[in-house]
Amino acid sequence: MVRSWNKWELLWWPIRLVRRISAWVVRIGVRCREWQDPLPLVYDDFCLALLSRNEQTHNTRRNQRGFILGGGPSLKDQNLSLLHKEVTIAVNGFFRHPHAAAIQSAYYCLSGDLFFDGSDYSNDFLRDLLAVVRRAAFFVPLVNAHEIKQQPVLPWDKLHFLPYNGSCLFQPLRDVSLQRSVPQNVNILQMAMIVAMHLGCNPIYILGADHDWLTTRNRYNHFVEEKNRHSNFRYFEDLSYYEKVKATLHVWEGYLAIQKYATEHGFRIINLTPGSYLDLFEYGVFEEIVHE
Repeated sequence: MVRSWNKWELLWWPIRLVRRISAWVVRIGVRCREWQDPLPLVYDDFCLALLSRNEQTHNTRRNQRGFILGGGPSLKDQNLSLLHKEVTIAVNGFFRHPHAAAIQSAYYCLSGDLFFDGSDYSNDFLRDLLAVVRRAAFFVPLVNAHEIKQQPVLPWDKLHFLPYNGSCLFQPLRDVSLQRSVPQNVNILQMAMIVAMHLGCNPIYILGADHDWLTTRNRYNHFVEEKNRHSNFRYFEDLSYYEKVKATLHVWEGYLAIQKYATEHGFRIINLTPGSYLDLFEYGVFEEIVHE
């Protein structure tokens, strides 16, 4: 016997289907939120084993003030030799600064495939860096671990690795122990901020964060003029102004994620860069802070 459907049953059936699908979606969302970490899906066992090194540096500088040394043009006018007794975290090309050898940064952040691709540019850059920076612990992206192992220019025993979570740029920052994934950083200063919080530095001061690229037309300013710059460093200069605005928005969104974590966990981040456009963090005066 064929069942006949009344009009109310015909109306109710789509509603039940939608409710059931909605319940499945909510259940999947809860599972995803409770999921421990995506690292095993992104990295192999060799890379995952390297994360145990980060236990050696976690909170070792707890409540000590730390200075992040960027690459902006304002560094030309600051006497950074005053930082030789401070905890400093330098980034990428900072070793070319006239005071880099005197400071001897305890920590150094490197990020960018061109530094680890085994090319002549990469090897020359790293050798020049090591000729100046002799005692630092290095923080590098975990995704480059295999390349770095194959091109052993950097001292392997001094390397620590940031476990970026793939291509997810703007997910919230939830943990700075570096045993779990952290959001992919848009620029090297954001990487250094995560490292500073990982070390336990507080307050955290940033220098060389001019972030003035929207005001300089076709020039990306740095504290030192590098001859024969790699094409990757000219990429931003070749963008249209509209593309630069979009790229800058992405940079600010990355800083917002860091600012949120810092505020929630009691970290104070202060920008000591004169004339900096990075206004998400409170400003301070370098000379006043360093003489405290």
